[in-house]
Amino acid sequence: MRIQFLYFSDCPNHEKARENLLEAIKMAKIKDYHIEEIEIKTEEEALRYKFPGSPTIRVNGVDVDPSYVDSGNYGMMCRVYKIGDKFYGAPTVEMIKEALEDASFYEGMKEIGGCC
Repeated sequence: MRIQFLYFSDCPNHEKARENLLEAIKMAKIKDYHIEEIEIKTEEEALRYKFPGSPTIRVNGVDVDPSYVDSGNYGMMCRVYKIGDKFYGAPTVEMIKEALEDASFYEGMKEIGGCC
């Protein structure tokens, strides 16, 4: 499983997002994974990585936020996650865990030739 953790260093929420990611991996019992940490330092890098803001976590290329829609608005900005009627500066452990479990399910289906 390929996990991308994208952030910029001035983001006040990237450390919390990293903690949540590691906790979610533990809770989902994911064993075979690689985390690629990508520090975005320039607007050019933000465009190249299609970076919608910090922090961003992708699992096998898919954003962990199930409501994320790529608007094409990329740059050096903070990102907000809406869950229910509340806003958070980082994806929650549960949001990340669900994305990991979904990716794990589809990887298992591919291995047995049953999907995608």
